[in-house]
Amino acid sequence: MSQENVELVQSWFERWNRGDRDFSTDELHPDFQIVSRLQSEPFEGREGLHRWMQEIDEQFREWELTGDEWRETGDRVVVLGQLRLRGKESGVAVDQPHGWVFEFKDGKVFRIRHFARPHDALEAAGLKE
Repeated sequence: MSQENVELVQSWFERWNRGDRDFSTDELHPDFQIVSRLQSEPFEGREGLHRWMQEIDEQFREWELTGDEWRETGDRVVVLGQLRLRGKESGVAVDQPHGWVFEFKDGKVFRIRHFARPHDALEAAGLKE
């Protein structure tokens, strides 16, 4: 199951970067959450995911995710890579290391957490560098 989880997360990155952000309900756990550094409370459910994506699209002209390293541990997939974005109004470009933890429950994506420092993502998943 773990390799399937890694492949699902990789497909999310590919789809996201193509501009295809219609993630299937079959892939999302009913109690899905996305924890963002942009907001103190998690976005919940499919509607929360759409709201989060809408906020990103309102603020950024470009938003690309690059996964350089994929690690699985039990019900988690940790992605270490880069976040590249460009502000919609300012035009300021940002290219920074980033980390993500995708948590699975019942074979579906349950929670996504973002980390500005990749080692924080590893730590959150109980992994070491």
